Amino acid sequence: MQGKRIAVWALALAGGLVALVLAAWLIWWAVGSWQLWQAQGDIRAAGLPTTIAEILPGPVPEADNAAPLLVRADALAKQLQEREGSLRPCPGSGRAETDPALFDEARLAELRAQMAWPETQELLQLLREAAGKPVARFERDYSKEPAIDMGPISGHLYGSRWLGTAAWLKARDGDAGGAAADLWHCSRLASFSLNDAFLITWLLGVGVDRMTVPMTGSVLAVLPQGTFQRADWQPLFDLWAAHAERARFNLSRAFDGERMFFGSPVFEQLGGRRVLPGEGSAWPRLEPGGDESALHWLILPYVLPFNGPVAADHAAYLRLMLDLSGLVSDFHPGDPTDNRLVELIPPTAFLTRLTAPALEGVLTLLGEYLVHMQLANVGLALEEFRARNGAYPDSLDELRLPPGAVTDPYGGQSFRYQPDKTSVLVYSVGKDGIDNGGAPRGKSSERDVVWAVRREATP
Repeated sequence: MQGKRIAVWALALAGGLVALVLAAWLIWWAVGSWQLWQAQGDIRAAGLPTTIAEILPGPVPEADNAAPLLVRADALAKQLQEREGSLRPCPGSGRAETDPALFDEARLAELRAQMAWPETQELLQLLREAAGKPVARFERDYSKEPAIDMGPISGHLYGSRWLGTAAWLKARDGDAGGAAADLWHCSRLASFSLNDAFLITWLLGVGVDRMTVPMTGSVLAVLPQGTFQRADWQPLFDLWAAHAERARFNLSRAFDGERMFFGSPVFEQLGGRRVLPGEGSAWPRLEPGGDESALHWLILPYVLPFNGPVAADHAAYLRLMLDLSGLVSDFHPGDPTDNRLVELIPPTAFLTRLTAPALEGVLTLLGEYLVHMQLANVGLALEEFRARNGAYPDSLDELRLPPGAVTDPYGGQSFRYQPDKTSVLVYSVGKDGIDNGGAPRGKSSERDVVWAVRREATP
């Protein structure tokens, strides 16, 4: 009898514990779902895209599309990379192995020979023709997985290096107009990436432009005296100004693409939800009976007990992306962003807390990018001054630029300026506000943002 009583109590206790756990799970699930529902409503209320159709670009006429040319250029670029003995030059890199300005005569002759290869000439022609097209729309299959075929797009970096090298050699030969045109082609390739719908391609476009800036300084450094004409270079600097003008809008759209195509689908898979009610996902869900059945059953033990926190984590992620969109629209270089967004994320939103620092880093990159473009405008004025007067000015004030044009957004003082008879260095102290002497490399929080034209001193 005593044993029966103990068994009954044990069963009752076990049942009570199960009921308590179930009730806790239901509350957890309800709270997380409510938070997610609220966050989704805030996304809609802010007027941000909520459907895949709003993110994907529309079709373009074949004659206007640079993508087929870039696909062919990417294939040629890979052939060049794999060819034995192929150099990989990058003017302005400052590295002996890639900067033609640091090559000895034998290696420079080797570079000229490589530029004459039929594959190299065809690559350059394809890139120049592509740069003249208004848009680049690549055919992508969004139905398989949350990934982008980056081949033709990442080829922009390699192609831009070759265009920059062609510009550098043209400048050495006195063809200032041809050199400026090839650098314009470089930046046009950046336009295609900057205008794409994804964060990774926006970052690539910024990377191409930031590579083209030191290339331009390197090209200007080898122009023969008296060959600089502002009219040759104005289209390039106008294009940079246009990129800077649209950088915030394009980044905000890229954050939308990141949310719709990459971030939210991860939470959707873990929590078994659609991105927004009735919307549908760009990627297949993990449902029994499909190719992903095995993976579905593997993650099911996680999804069921942790559905509530996954929903809450997803809600935190949506709010992070909403906050980022707000920050980008009003962002200016020098604005404080460190840990501001991370501190607003609940401690239990583990995935969102892992994501936030990288996304905040994009704002740092945006700030540096905008300062690069500002410095480039100052650099153009400096070259024009030197062409007219035979030397750089003693002070940036002599350029008579509009108010604020030479003001460093990082700290509010004038850009640091170091001219001599043949060379010039103008730089921003960067995010840390510390003058590192114009060092362009290092940790993102410690490097300066630099415009430099370094010529060899003439006897």
